[in-house]
Amino acid sequence: PNSELELGKILGQGASGTVYKAIMEGEEVAVKEFKSVGSDGKPENEILATVTVGAHPTLISCLGVLEQPKVGMVLEFVDELVELGLPPSFESVTRDTFKSDASFLVENVVTVGLKIASALEHMHSCGVMHGDMYAHN
Repeated sequence: PNSELELGKILGQGASGTVYKAIMEGEEVAVKEFKSVGSDGKPENEILATVTVGAHPTLISCLGVLEQPKVGMVLEFVDELVELGLPPSFESVTRDTFKSDASFLVENVVTVGLKIASALEHMHSCGVMHGDMYAHN
């Protein structure tokens, strides 16, 4: 229930909604509140895809679904997340943009690539396609 949910600071914003750090029953969680319809489609589709995929070691788990006052999801809070890339830019040919001083160790690129491949393989085995895979996401 929303009455047990206390929204905190904004962690991020995107085409489909806003993600907040929150407290639910004394535990840190993240809450994604959806826009009514974003460029990524309807909130119901993202919720269905997230619930269908279920648990995986490299995906953030859905702990619940919100219907009021806004449609959203309660998600596992992951403190050590780091944004790999910058938000998309109309100035670039691709959606991947990075800080000008960004550099990555080959070992880290391979590790991240394998984790992404594992998550995508799991999603595809559940009949779900991400469709918006780039560094910022």
